[in-house]
Formats: sequence, C-alpha cells, structure tokens
Amino acid sequence: MLAALLIRLTSPGPVLLRQWRQGRLGRPFALLKFRSMTADGQWVTPLGRWLRATAIDELPQLINILRGEMSFVGPRPLLAADSAGLAARSPEKDRAVAVPGLAGLAQLYAGKHPSPEARMALDLRYVRRCGLRLDGWILCRAAVTSLRARWEPPL
Repeated sequence: MLAALLIRLTSPGPVLLRQWRQGRLGRPFALLKFRSMTADGQWVTPLGRWLRATAIDELPQLINILRGEMSFVGPRPLLAADSAGLAARSPEKDRAVAVPGLAGLAQLYAGKHPSPEARMALDLRYVRRCGLRLDGWILCRAAVTSLRARWEPPL
C-alpha cells in the first residue's frame, strides 16, 4: 500500500500497469506491476528506479499468483509479441507447459538484458529440472537479491 501511495504522490498516472503476457499453454493474461515509468512510458521515475531495484514493482503479481495465472517460481511470462509461434516450435514448446513464475533461473543468471537464446536455455533447464529443492533455492536467491536491491542498478 505504501508503494501505491508513493507512486500516486510522486507522478501522475495510474498506479498499476497491465501488460498482456502468455501464460501456461499460451493462455493470455494481464500481468500486474506497479508503474515505475512516467505516464507516457518515456522515462523511469526516481521512485521507479528503486521499485525496480528491490523488485517491489513486481508485488502486484501476487494477485496473478492468487488467480492461478502464475506461480512463485518458473520461467517469466513472455510478452504476447515475444511468444508468437512459441508453442509450435521445438524444443521451445516445452517452455509453454510451465506455469510462469515471479522468479526463475533466467532472472538470476542471465544478466540484466539476456539474449532470447540465453533466457530460453535457462527457462528450459528449469522446466526439465524443476522440483521443490530447486524452487526453494531460487526463492532464497531471489529474496536475497531483492533485499540487496540488486535486480536492476538504481541510477
């Protein structure tokens, strides 16, 4: 609630951002985020830099998890434009069977701007090896990364 209030007080525009993403088996859903950019989408706000670095901008995705559209761990949901034809290709089609997650191997290991190939390789690695132990490890790493504000460098 504090993040929503700060967004409302520091910049005009909506508090939440909705992006259409592809879920499990290609089902589209509206991914929710706190808005971290100006209303016209041109610039990241000063508050937005901090929200991104700490991943607080991702907290509204807990609603997506409660709706069953996402899980805590799994490959990040792709933008609808990025996933066109994904389900038809092999081995990429294996990625489509996974429920998209809030945190995944690609976010922890592929860097800030991974190539589509690097992201896909890590997503497929997760899909083939997923389990309670790996999920727990990813959640712990993601929590530490968030607490250290290391998801994206605050400029």
